[in-house]
Amino acid sequence: MALPRVVAALDAATPSGLMFRKSAVGRCIQHRASISGVFWQPPTFPTPSSCSTARHSWSQTRLCAVAAVSSESDAEMAPSGSQDPFTKSLSEILREKGPSAAAMAAFRELGVYRGNEVAWQRVTELLCETAPGAAESMPHLRGMGMEELLRLVEVLAEEAGVTQASFWEKLTAATISTFQSADVSVGDAIRLTGFYANIGAWHKEVFQAALGKIAKDAMVHWMEPSQLAEVLAIFGRAGAASREISGLATRLFNELEERVLEDGHKFEVEECLSIVDSMARLATKENEVVLRHFGRHRLHPQLLELSGQQIAGLCHSYGALGWRHDTVFKQVMQAILEEQESLQKARVLGLLSSAAMEDIKFRAPEIALVSDALVRLRMYRGNNDWFRWGESYEQLLDVLERRLESGGDLDTMPARALAAAAYALGRDRRGSEDLCAALLNRMTKLLEAGDSAPEGQQPSTSFREAPQEHLERFMHGIAMMGPSKRKEFLDTQWLREWMCSNYYTLSLGHLIRVNRYLVQVRSFDQPYLETFVPLYIEPENMSQLKKSDIMELTHTYNGAKLGDEDLGRHFFWALGRQFQKQNIAGLALAARRRRPNVQRLG
Repeated sequence: MALPRVVAALDAATPSGLMFRKSAVGRCIQHRASISGVFWQPPTFPTPSSCSTARHSWSQTRLCAVAAVSSESDAEMAPSGSQDPFTKSLSEILREKGPSAAAMAAFRELGVYRGNEVAWQRVTELLCETAPGAAESMPHLRGMGMEELLRLVEVLAEEAGVTQASFWEKLTAATISTFQSADVSVGDAIRLTGFYANIGAWHKEVFQAALGKIAKDAMVHWMEPSQLAEVLAIFGRAGAASREISGLATRLFNELEERVLEDGHKFEVEECLSIVDSMARLATKENEVVLRHFGRHRLHPQLLELSGQQIAGLCHSYGALGWRHDTVFKQVMQAILEEQESLQKARVLGLLSSAAMEDIKFRAPEIALVSDALVRLRMYRGNNDWFRWGESYEQLLDVLERRLESGGDLDTMPARALAAAAYALGRDRRGSEDLCAALLNRMTKLLEAGDSAPEGQQPSTSFREAPQEHLERFMHGIAMMGPSKRKEFLDTQWLREWMCSNYYTLSLGHLIRVNRYLVQVRSFDQPYLETFVPLYIEPENMSQLKKSDIMELTHTYNGAKLGDEDLGRHFFWALGRQFQKQNIAGLALAARRRRPNVQRLG
């Protein structure tokens, strides 16, 4: 039976919803969950009753959503003869002043895309409109110059936050000759990639055109440090999110070492922090030269003069890169503990004022990031004459736990720091029932808001993030917290509803592991887990499962005591078959890496 494709609207943060269509199986997930009557509620936005089918593939993580439409079919979405006054006015502006003016007029009338997906759908249709019998499609977009294109993309990406996949695909295809033109400057090409990266539209053509202009003149070796940091931040973000762009980003970062050795002293501290953050996001290899140079000459001499957020961000980047610098982490841990000691003394003496609380350098988010970096680098155990690592780490977790339980830091904690706190506390089996519930409540608020840091706590050196990027690590920490993994006291109903509606915003591996942790804490139900089985056994998704994913899936459904009689024999058979394929592929790769046989001659 053919299942219709649902086109759904995700408006996770302005730059961070995901940009691919739900599959036919996704429609089945929502249908099965709703008829089970257990927890799922239908989405509030309208959905089409018939659309062409499309498969859901996790070949790359993309950060735009597909807009909801109210029409019955693609044919009914074509412009009609009768138009409402707003549409008629918008059409006149489009013909007379161009697409950017029309987009700005729509933004003034409708506001941001979030919450107005159906109305914005009509606007994007007008921009992509093709008159009957026209010689070329989408003439309004094809006729734009680079300046007009930049104005249009800035309005839609930066101000309105339009996260509609089909529109960005059409816009890229219609304007490819514009941004690939030899007359386009490098600055304009970089601006365009910045807009695409901020909204999460990972189209290789746009990034490849910019990289071609950068490489043509070897600009990595002579562009301004601030511009280089911006380019690396863009490509670091894009390369981490898209497999197609990761190769382009790696080429760019490979040229960084020579530039740093030549002009590393010209980089400001903020630019160095931004570059290190971009390296950590892309998970670059062979980065010792850059890290040593920046650390020795720019960052470490004035480490404690930086803000607490900058210090925590640097430690987090070091943890992600596997860069263990004992002196840096010793100084940071001592500074945190000394600040906490001074606060305790002031509190005992009655000298702690509200102004003093505002001047705290290391709050719970910063302490969480530092603690998580120590866990990543295996620097949380052992003591020696030079520094008492284990004792200091335990004191650090004591401070973090008290701040989360008593202070107001948790109410403004961004998703990255929240996941770091849960994971660090979980590795030490800390956390009360109330703290676990409070952390989960904070994450649900961030997911509901669609913003990783709605209170403005996001570091200035990075792009805005979607909270679901950190959901897997957060749930892993929640599962480990406390003396037992079983946490029936947690209310995960809202989270499971969100998972059913927004599963396509997670990578396939993260989706599998989040469900694994829900089973570990014993906060699940059988219909919820059954709804994801058709998604996993889609051939396109099954072929992407790694051996670790198959192991997690097996543990998930075995832990939930769901077998062949509940899920059907084909599910576990397909998992076993894919595991064998991955095992054979791994053996073949290992055989190719072996030293070839040497034949003796003579």
